Amino acid sequence: MIGARSMRATMWSAVTALAVAFFAVAAGRATAQDGPTHTVGDPFVVLGLPTLDAAGARALAQALPAEEEAINAGTTRVMVRLSVADDLIERGLADAVLGLAFQDSLPPWKACYPTLEEGHVWARDYAAQHADLVEIIDIGDSRCKAQGGCTTPGGDAIPGADLLVARVTNKGSSAEKRGVMWIDGGLHAREIGGPKLMQETVRYFVEGYGVDPQITWLLDHHELHIGLASNPDGIQHVELGANEPYNDAAWLWRKSGNQGEAPGDCAWPPTGGNQYGVDLNRNQAFKWDEEGHSTNPCAATYRGEAPASEPEIAAYEDYVRGLFPDQRGPEDTDAAPDDTTGLMINFHAATYPGTVLVPWGWTTERAPNDADLLAIGQRYAGSNGYNVQYALYPVSGNTRDWGYGELGIPAYVIELQFSGFIAPCDELRGVMDQNLDAIARSLAITDRPYRRIRGPEITRLVAPESVIVGRTATLRARATELRSGRGTIAAVEAVVARAGGTSGADWLPGPMTALGEGIQAEAADGEFDERSENIRVALDTTGMEPGRYLVALRGADAEGHWGPPVTAWLTVTAGTQQSVGAVAGPPAHQRALDPRRPDGAPAP
Repeated sequence: MIGARSMRATMWSAVTALAVAFFAVAAGRATAQDGPTHTVGDPFVVLGLPTLDAAGARALAQALPAEEEAINAGTTRVMVRLSVADDLIERGLADAVLGLAFQDSLPPWKACYPTLEEGHVWARDYAAQHADLVEIIDIGDSRCKAQGGCTTPGGDAIPGADLLVARVTNKGSSAEKRGVMWIDGGLHAREIGGPKLMQETVRYFVEGYGVDPQITWLLDHHELHIGLASNPDGIQHVELGANEPYNDAAWLWRKSGNQGEAPGDCAWPPTGGNQYGVDLNRNQAFKWDEEGHSTNPCAATYRGEAPASEPEIAAYEDYVRGLFPDQRGPEDTDAAPDDTTGLMINFHAATYPGTVLVPWGWTTERAPNDADLLAIGQRYAGSNGYNVQYALYPVSGNTRDWGYGELGIPAYVIELQFSGFIAPCDELRGVMDQNLDAIARSLAITDRPYRRIRGPEITRLVAPESVIVGRTATLRARATELRSGRGTIAAVEAVVARAGGTSGADWLPGPMTALGEGIQAEAADGEFDERSENIRVALDTTGMEPGRYLVALRGADAEGHWGPPVTAWLTVTAGTQQSVGAVAGPPAHQRALDPRRPDGAPAP
């Protein structure tokens, strides 16, 4: 049997040989702008971590201070230099190197991430091309832009940038916008997977409109507001590390670009744990002065001089307050009412697996709406297998506590499932897919999130591809309470609409029909009396104009909790023969359901 030291030595030699071979080839074509040169033989690698006890976790966090939050959240992977990986393996704090993080020198945005400027140009161009569905809103300037630019201790220019929000909705819809959701990424600058997800979310919803029935329904009846990059100055610091004169790996810059009164007191060039700036996820106005921050301007969790002192956070709070009214009382024990509307998510990176963080973060006490807050987080994680948990240590002045604490809306921090802050390109597609579906599911409950999360889910919806006018279209689906409430299914109904929010026909229940007044479904076994039911809906198409319709199903449990609608296309034709055997598969937002879901029975 090969000893542990020999195994590590073998692993080191193999990975080093691979790295040296690659970088030896790359060195022949490299210039000062192509990336780091000192990484030859010491590249970034993905390092697997074991389950550690408290002492081991502390030791690992001391060795990797920039990764402390991820370590405390139980991440099983981190991205480090190969030399660091070997030291951690020798100390028993890591398992093994899983592979090279990058097959090319950093910065990775040359291959798979947009720079801040590229992302802003893309957003404005994309919105101009899809003006019916996207609007770009400038909600303010970063600190550096507001003061005419910043200069680093190294003499580098940081111009700053606008704080841009994409409002995504069907502007021409005739339906009332009943649900609104806010999401953002990049509050911690080095976590550039967040802004990438924001860009992909815009694209996902826009390109899904008119194609995917659920996305079409969502944009007709809801608004999604997306903070594209919430910390522009910080992101420009991240990019600076890979550019002249440094030509190193992208800097793991976490904070804002606020240099304070003595930027020279902090490390320059910066380290992951020593840099000037304000931690924007410790600067929000709610519980800013509680335990869970640093007052050291060079520390990673420095909270700033005052609540919401940073222009980026002031603009953030002002904009989100304009989306959602204050719906919760002033006391910590005041619960938000059942009719609260809205939801917000602040995306971060990285833990492995991903993590959904539920309020509160500033205390170990449970929030007044804890059961519903936890259920909404678990519903999100049900799509992608992320962990759901509260803070493992106090965190003050953070976004999720502010959103829920001040406004009463369900609010979350989600750590995306990456191996590192600046994640390998080959992890991007999987993480995008994990979360786009979950974002759509979250948007669907935003009209009354605390009510909708208790109601049944409609799954496995199947509709005929087409039906001749005057014939009956039969839709089949499954309604389940197994991931939401604890009661039985009491009713399922359908409403009908055209894309754009208009009613399907005057005599049909349209999209704004009151709950309980739609086309009633029937249980396949004849009675609604179980926690999961196969159901049928018979839709008489007599008198309907030929064309394509949206049929939305929604269900209620025995306690009167209505769940969110799920939608299918139905084409009504004037033909003489109904299409045979052509059925619509599950809508796109249903295709990626967790295979462990409780409603895994065959489609009815």
